[in-house]
Amino acid sequence: MGVLAPAGSAPALTPLPQHGTSSQGIQAASLLSHCLLHLTVPMARASLRAWAQRRRQAAPAAAAAAPQPSQPPANTAAAAAANHDNDDDLWRAHRELGVLVTLAKIARQYLAKLSAALSSGGAAVPCDMLQPEPVAGSLVSILIGVTCDSPGVTSLLPDIDRAFGGAAAAGLPYGALAAARGSVSDLVDLCGGAALLLMGAMSDQAAEVLRRERQRPGSAGLRVAVMEAANRGNSFAMYVVSAVQYCSPAALAAVGPQRAVAAVGRMVRDADLLAMDRRDQVVG
Repeated sequence: MGVLAPAGSAPALTPLPQHGTSSQGIQAASLLSHCLLHLTVPMARASLRAWAQRRRQAAPAAAAAAPQPSQPPANTAAAAAANHDNDDDLWRAHRELGVLVTLAKIARQYLAKLSAALSSGGAAVPCDMLQPEPVAGSLVSILIGVTCDSPGVTSLLPDIDRAFGGAAAAGLPYGALAAARGSVSDLVDLCGGAALLLMGAMSDQAAEVLRRERQRPGSAGLRVAVMEAANRGNSFAMYVVSAVQYCSPAALAAVGPQRAVAAVGRMVRDADLLAMDRRDQVVG
């Protein structure tokens, strides 16, 4: 993969989401999702290996021979400060995978939009959720698929350990190792947390649309609405499991995955009620 991406080329993908997530760009969003799943992590892995090689080559012999503690400090990004490392010299996941940071910000924007519509009483809730491959759904799929699924961003953690090859032996300070690992965890928390919140809002939005549909006569769009809600419910349930597996306890406590689970349950319940209502009308 070294020829795929010299260090620093992954951030070049960052502007792409601005063109792939407009309401007119659903197909572009699907293509973007496919590209991200197959490009971002290999490119970040290549940049990590190139960075570690440069650091090993640049490390002075004195630093390599300097005594190291028998046990490394806590494996967090904060440990970098103890080693007085220049932040510009550290490998940071958010710099190599800035495209995911951008997507998490866009997800937060969608979340604010949906939350405002729901807080207004539901009258302004759009029906985006009940359309095949909504943009917000594509964002959730990308954020979870690239960060919380295997092989995703978390698969970089073993690569980080291998790239350092033992901090003392490689002439790299433990702080650099901790900062690299911590930056991956921070990115997973950022993306997984945004996805969980957006899933909850999308499910509440869909439940509101389904409740409105129950009050309307006829069955126009019924089959699509019920099937889409069921499909989203299945997908979201798996996404929640992935996020809970990989996000930190602190991140999960902040976003409350149980709220997303409850919202998904309400969406599926309202889809079932709608389907039963329509069946009763046909039988009656």
